[in-house]
Amino acid sequence: MTSTEFDSAGNAYKTIDPASREDRQEFDDAGRVTKSIQNYKDGTVSSSYPDEDVTVETAYTADGQISTLTAKNPATGDQ
Repeated sequence: MTSTEFDSAGNAYKTIDPASREDRQEFDDAGRVTKSIQNYKDGTVSSSYPDEDVTVETAYTADGQISTLTAKNPATGDQ
């Protein structure tokens, strides 16, 4: 069974699947996802463990459109 935890604003910020894999999300004040971390361990992206803390950051324009998506990768640089 997958479990979900919510932050004080009601956003689903953490899910844990039956294999104990944890995914997390961070949100801005408008409730939009600003960071997504798959296979969360400690939140630090590391080339030593490329399948852990897989992170994508999202930025938005003033009118709420996605302006950039950045995949964090210490081995090859952000993409």
